[in-house]
Amino acid sequence: DWSRVDVWFCDERAVPPDDDASNYRLALETLAAPAGVPLAHVHRMSAESADLDAAARAYDDALAPAMDVAILGIGEDGHVASLFPGSPWLGERTRRVAPVLDAPKPPPRRMTVTPPVLERAARVLVLAVGEGKADATAAALAASGDPRRPPARLVRAREWFVDRAAARGI
Repeated sequence: DWSRVDVWFCDERAVPPDDDASNYRLALETLAAPAGVPLAHVHRMSAESADLDAAARAYDDALAPAMDVAILGIGEDGHVASLFPGSPWLGERTRRVAPVLDAPKPPPRRMTVTPPVLERAARVLVLAVGEGKADATAAALAASGDPRRPPARLVRAREWFVDRAAARGI
């Protein structure tokens, strides 16, 4: 019963919701619309807002106390959501949603959930596809090392979906 499901986002680029690079557009076209999730239950991050900090605070205020499932991809640099290596938000403990003004990957302006949201999620699924993700995947799954390098190490995901190319180093 999809009327009982709410879709929240872990990050979004500062692009209009109909842009090809929008996570909202991707989720709407590939998941929510085909499954019949009511549009009112798809909670978009307004990352294109001129006042990104205010938009992040508004999303934080609206965000459910905990996600049942968080689905994340891992970047070639090991980022998850828009928590990139060296981000000041990696150590955040208070805010649940933050503005990103200087992402190393275009576009630089984004919105992201912070580590506490991912820690409180009942289940976290991480997707790793392609040879470019192999080193980051291996580093994220390593038994030792800095718990914030790569940022994907912060995620206590029990379930990783990794293709052969991305699994090369594990």
